[in-house]
Amino acid sequence: MEIEFKDIEFGFADASTEAHVRPDLLINAFYHSEIADKMWSDRYFLLLGLKGAGKSAVAWRLKLEASSDPQKFAKILELQDFPFGQFAKVQVEMSDRKARYVESWKFFLYVNLLYVVIQDQALDKSSVPRIDHLLRGLADIGVLPSDNLTAMVTKSKRKKFKAGVSKHVNVGVENESELIPAQQSTLIQQLEYALTSLRSESEFRIIVDGLDDYLSDDGQTFDILGALVHAVKRINEVLSSSPLDAKVILLVRSDLYERLSDSNLNKWKRDYAIKMEWYDETGSPSESRLFQLVNLRATLSAGQQVKVAERWLPASVDGQDVEKYLLDLTRHRPRDVIQLFNELKGCYDSGKLSVEQVREAETVYSREYLLDEMKDELKGLLDRDLAKKAFELIFSLRKTKFDFEKVCIAASADRFGFDSEGVSRILERLFNCGAIGLVDSKTGFSHTTFKYRNPAAVFSSDTAYIIHRGLRKAANLW
Repeated sequence: MEIEFKDIEFGFADASTEAHVRPDLLINAFYHSEIADKMWSDRYFLLLGLKGAGKSAVAWRLKLEASSDPQKFAKILELQDFPFGQFAKVQVEMSDRKARYVESWKFFLYVNLLYVVIQDQALDKSSVPRIDHLLRGLADIGVLPSDNLTAMVTKSKRKKFKAGVSKHVNVGVENESELIPAQQSTLIQQLEYALTSLRSESEFRIIVDGLDDYLSDDGQTFDILGALVHAVKRINEVLSSSPLDAKVILLVRSDLYERLSDSNLNKWKRDYAIKMEWYDETGSPSESRLFQLVNLRATLSAGQQVKVAERWLPASVDGQDVEKYLLDLTRHRPRDVIQLFNELKGCYDSGKLSVEQVREAETVYSREYLLDEMKDELKGLLDRDLAKKAFELIFSLRKTKFDFEKVCIAASADRFGFDSEGVSRILERLFNCGAIGLVDSKTGFSHTTFKYRNPAAVFSSDTAYIIHRGLRKAANLW
């Protein structure tokens, strides 16, 4: 029986859901398999990309690969609801705050890595004769088994944490006399000794994820995140010269990474980072990476090579090739594209989709997905009420194009009450999340710049603006 468009599984907005419901999509219809390969084999440990770019999909691809290979082990650590405030109170015997954060991260990551390593039945423990004492000591203070980072942080910030460390936590130390309760630095040394001394033919990966939904102007939080990068870099340096093939991988929203104030981070980005980018300015939309992803998933569902646009979509919409028309509704991110095609499925009847059905799907996508997705992306940069008002403000203009002065006039109304400085801040945030683009007409022709097309683009108040086409149905602009 010939497959219908409605039977194609394009995927899910959440990579975890996809991994549990349709893991075959991440295994057999995964576009960036070379990135997963590099995370297993190369020096790279930073995966950077905008929200919705597919970083979590890479994490779950690694975990699925590990589940089917007895010599691969992977664990995902989620920081989605990480208690940054509690983390800052973890008991560490160091005066420098940033150095304290680095040491705390090292402790948590080493414990999780050790927990993954000891799952290997073929692990050679002979080089660390007191490894069982270390494991019992970590169990005594309640950090093993390492179920989640939040629980570990909660336990580790208690005053009794230091005092409760067992004297058995004494690995790699020749003098086995009675010890005073170990400090966290002692534990870190012993964890490091164990991990660099254990031997195995297997590969071990810890993947730190869940930062996509967290951006904040809180300086302390950014210090903690910067310390996380430092800790991961240090851990991987130590492990790279050990017999154990182990690595910590950090998935970070690229706009978050750029806001971390540390001179070393730019160097490390060049040396150790892979950037997930999907926008291709020069290529044909039909041959774009995103349409290749769509076709991969359709081919998996159909059991034969399929090009979705040729088979099920109208050739053009409003005089534009359908592939370009659809991509322009997105910010060139897999999550946007997958959701758009799921909406197209919902409007499908039989044969090929009509132009009217494409427009119907566009309306649902714009109002029920993209607007909320952009509001979520502003989380931490603007509070929820202000983010809502930001979109209400630009939508109130009833224009797809507008300038700074017009926004300021509308913003002065009682319902908004923003001054010019507030307007500038709001527009910059909207530009950074892709809701608006910059229109430059000074050269005699209009050139539009969106942040997702040009990550180096900088916001300006001395220009005109245009609302992203995918948002226009949400704003009732046709």
